[in-house]
Amino acid sequence: MTWILIGAVFAVLNFNVPFGAGAIGVLPDTLGYILILLGMISMEKQVEYLSDHFRKSKWFAALLALMCAVDYVRIFTGWTMGGLEVMILWGTAQVFLIFSCWQGIIFGIAEIQKREDAELKARALLKAMSIMVLVKALSIVMLTFGGMIIQICVIVEIVVGLSFIIQIFYTKRRYDRFRKEGA
Repeated sequence: MTWILIGAVFAVLNFNVPFGAGAIGVLPDTLGYILILLGMISMEKQVEYLSDHFRKSKWFAALLALMCAVDYVRIFTGWTMGGLEVMILWGTAQVFLIFSCWQGIIFGIAEIQKREDAELKARALLKAMSIMVLVKALSIVMLTFGGMIIQICVIVEIVVGLSFIIQIFYTKRRYDRFRKEGA
């Protein structure tokens, strides 16, 4: 779960620096989703019985890495995707994929928790993820308003993202303890 935690830091925390017509993330999302994907592959090797839902969610992580890479290329080249509607559609697709990716990971953790009778706090992680995705979705809607509301949404996203990462950290510690006791 270490790779998932590190990847989450890169993927969830959005500290952006203005660049050209957009902004580039200080912590690249693309790298974050690649690390999450590597973490999922590692977790899958350690635990043979993970469900198809977990296995399929690796594709969502790969697709998110690709979408984020397209965003970086778009910003570096100055290419615009179109109007606000296209950006909202693109952002909505990313929110759906983020939800699906994390849901697969959390369901895998819940499966381990249930089968091994280990307290990994999957429910708390699911709640934190749900709040994070809801805030991201609301931020996309707020793009239509513009102005100061966008900056407020960014701050709220960072706070909620930090709480989600903290929850992942606690789950990772419990998972590591569980793996150590099982060895």
